[in-house]
Parts: sequence; C-alpha cells; structure tokens
Amino acid sequence: MWRMVAKLLWSFDIEHAIDPATGDTVPIDADNFKEGISHSPRPFRAVFCPRSQAHIATINREAALGAEKLRAYE
Repeated sequence: MWRMVAKLLWSFDIEHAIDPATGDTVPIDADNFKEGISHSPRPFRAVFCPRSQAHIATINREAALGAEKLRAYE
C-alpha cells in the first residue's frame, strides 16, 4: 500500500477541485466520515495533475507493463 501511495505522490500534484459555477476551490471537510465498522472518509472531489510530460511517459510505460503482466489472468 505504501508503494502505491508513494507513486501517486511522485506522479501527481493533488489539488482542490474547482467549482465550475463560481470558479472557487471546493473545500474538503476533514470531519466528513462514514461511521461504523469501516470508518472511512466520505467521497470528496480532487484534481490529480501530472507533474510533467516525463511523469506522464513513466505512468504510461508502467501501466503498459502492468497490463501485460495481468493479461495472464484474463
């Protein structure tokens, strides 16, 4: 799990979503949780922006390698 999170943080700038009607950023309510046995945050909007063209190339290359490895399980 830590590797997946590290790759996301390396690959993308994670920013607040923009409200199309007002152009303002959409705030994230850090206290908006689903209660119960699987206590977890409720869905929220965010924007994932690739950090550069080099990052995009790496993402596409690794996605192709992963798809190739997973083809054996289809």
